[in-house]
Amino acid sequence: MNVWKFCIILGVGAALILLFAGITLPETQQLLTAVVGAIGAANFALLAVIADKLSTRNDS
Repeated sequence: MNVWKFCIILGVGAALILLFAGITLPETQQLLTAVVGAIGAANFALLAVIADKLSTRNDS
C-alpha cells in the first residue's frame, strides 16, 4: 500500500471518529469538534501529498 493512501485512510478515519464523538456534545463543542476534524483531515491529506512527492523524487 502506498504511503499516501494510508495517510488518507487514516485522516478520514480520524475525521469520522471526531464526527461521531461530536454528535453527543453540546452545539458549541460540536462546531469546535467539526473544525478540528476538518483541520486534521486536511493535515493528513497534505502529509499524503508530501509523502507522494518524496516517494516519486526518490524513485527517479
